[in-house]
Amino acid sequence: MGSNPSVSAMPKALRADGKGYEWAEEMGHKIIKIRPILTPIEIREDWVRNLQGLSLENVRVAIFQKNKKQDSRIGEILFTHFGLSGSLILDLSKKIGELLETGEVVLKIDFKPSLDVLELDKILQKDFRTNKSLENYLSKQLPQKLSGPIIIFSKINPEKKLNAITKKEREKLIGLLKGLKLTVWLAWL
Repeated sequence: MGSNPSVSAMPKALRADGKGYEWAEEMGHKIIKIRPILTPIEIREDWVRNLQGLSLENVRVAIFQKNKKQDSRIGEILFTHFGLSGSLILDLSKKIGELLETGEVVLKIDFKPSLDVLELDKILQKDFRTNKSLENYLSKQLPQKLSGPIIIFSKINPEKKLNAITKKEREKLIGLLKGLKLTVWLAWL
């Protein structure tokens, strides 16, 4: 093989062990803490794994810390085996990484960002005049993988007829569709 260093020796030869930062600091350079950017994020809730492979366009993701909205954007997300990815999540990952240094970060996903709560409620009131089951209705309004968790979190019997759903139950559904909460576990390096 001659004088070529082995692949395992390359990181040391390139000072990928962190010594380069020490040398730069010793030479008077200001070292900024390394943070993840343009990275997927891990979600604490295990049920998200069941949505692996589900890609959604035109959803709003809002970032919260201590119940205060820190950022909010609309775009595409992808559910993965560990959490979330997609162009919108990659775009928000730097902010999420910064916030994680000071405490818990919660994401709220709005699956119907083009509608405000009142508009969505009017649509549901109109749609709920039928004798269809909730499960049947939601499976046509949302991807199959997503309708199941929404029904579970709403605590409404999936076989319940739409025209029998109460105002309180409808409000719970709207809350889930407009702000499904996920807790960020970490932003990947």
